[in-house]
Amino acid sequence: MAETYCGKSCENCTEKLQLACPGCRLGPGRAYSGECSIAKCCTTRGHQSCEYCATASTCYNRKSSFSAAENRIKMQEADASARAHRVRKSKLLGTWLMLLFWLVIVTNIVSVVFSLVESLPGMTLLAQIISTAFSVAYALILLKLSSASHCFRMAGICYIIAAVFNFATAITGSAGLASMIELAALVPSFIAMYQEYIGYAEVTEAIDADMGRKWGKLWYWALGSLLAMGAGMIFTLFGSLLGALAALASLILTVVVSVIKIVYLYRTAKMFREYAEEN
Repeated sequence: MAETYCGKSCENCTEKLQLACPGCRLGPGRAYSGECSIAKCCTTRGHQSCEYCATASTCYNRKSSFSAAENRIKMQEADASARAHRVRKSKLLGTWLMLLFWLVIVTNIVSVVFSLVESLPGMTLLAQIISTAFSVAYALILLKLSSASHCFRMAGICYIIAAVFNFATAITGSAGLASMIELAALVPSFIAMYQEYIGYAEVTEAIDADMGRKWGKLWYWALGSLLAMGAGMIFTLFGSLLGALAALASLILTVVVSVIKIVYLYRTAKMFREYAEEN
């Protein structure tokens, strides 16, 4: 007589230890949830094992029992592979987001310094060259993160396009043309900023849903600063006082968003680093 109802060997069963199975004769066996359907079928019909059942050769439950262990092993391997992928992605994000955090801080400091000395001869062009260099570096880091989210790839490309537009404003000789170019640069800037924040929310969601929602909400504040900037440029072309007010609102919103973004970047980078170390 078989030691199990289905004919499997308890000694060779990979599920016995993992599921703390006492065996069919004592259990009568356990499945992932509840009673073993094969053991229950045999006891209900009064069979000592499936060998005594006339329908054993075509029984779906009996056939599936032999592949259950293999399926479980495949599931474990898939889980291990997914975990390893998350760890690799977390290491990548933890490293480059922390670099992005420091780049944003340095960029803001440099912007403040140049705003104080922009009236000096030749400083406007120098400031624009350095600003463009920082923007390109920022975009390249986002492109580096494109394996974690396709949103970062689009953001990086659009930031480079916006940097080219902004640099063109410094070398053009017409103030009106410069204003038009700045206004045109808002389009790739808008797309880049949207893709960047959505990318942060996307990669963060799986580990910290609350942090992911915060990135999503910050996008609306960033959008407000862009809209205020665009309104300021349009009204300024017509010499309206509203242009100055919109520019002031844009400046305030930009400062607020920049500070919050720096905090979020640090927290997000730290979160991914800790996740990679723990797993």
